[in-house]
Amino acid sequence: MEMKENIWDILRDVPAWCRAPGPYPEIKVREPNAYYGSLLLEAYCGKAGEMTAHLQYIYHDNATRSPYLGEIWRCISRVEQFHMHYFGMTIQELGVDPRYYTRQDSVTTLWTPDYIFWGSSICDRLKGDIDAEQGAADLQTKLIAQIDDPHIKEILARVVRDEYWHKAIFTTAYNHFGCQPPLPMPAQVPTPPVIPPLPGPPRGMPGMGPGPGMPGMGPPWTPPRG
Repeated sequence: MEMKENIWDILRDVPAWCRAPGPYPEIKVREPNAYYGSLLLEAYCGKAGEMTAHLQYIYHDNATRSPYLGEIWRCISRVEQFHMHYFGMTIQELGVDPRYYTRQDSVTTLWTPDYIFWGSSICDRLKGDIDAEQGAADLQTKLIAQIDDPHIKEILARVVRDEYWHKAIFTTAYNHFGCQPPLPMPAQVPTPPVIPPLPGPPRGMPGMGPGPGMPGMGPPWTPPRG
């Protein structure tokens, strides 16, 4: 029981703006079920799983070193880290070992960094992150239909809300930085999240229009690096 309580500590210092409003259901299952556990492994560490998203956003932050977007990538990666623990503990409750693999038709597939979309520019990476959030939401919605356990359905539905929330945040950043073509906000988030103010991109940044920012200068809410 102590471990179950400790996973909530991951969210203790995470700003509220980078996760959807509302509480998370308790980790509970109706009864152990190895089949449901194997299905959840896909959301845990499959190609569209939480492990992939968590590490992808850390990489995008480190590779881009953008003082403007680092706060977003770091904050959302913490929420994805929580999702990974949330699903991992649920998988354990179902009687399955939450190792970094998926199981389908008795075939084991190990998690691989090949699942990560590396990208090559800010716009490229933000579009990849938008696609990743949609892919995660689609997968989890499919699992809700496949799993006949009301507790697990609740857990999945709550995480789906976070995925669309994150998609809305990345869409806001993508459009703000003039990435093309402009993308609509997801219909599941009718009111865009209120995120820390984004300044314009530095002048002359490849692939984007001019902006008022200067290289090396970040907004007040972004702590200096190094």
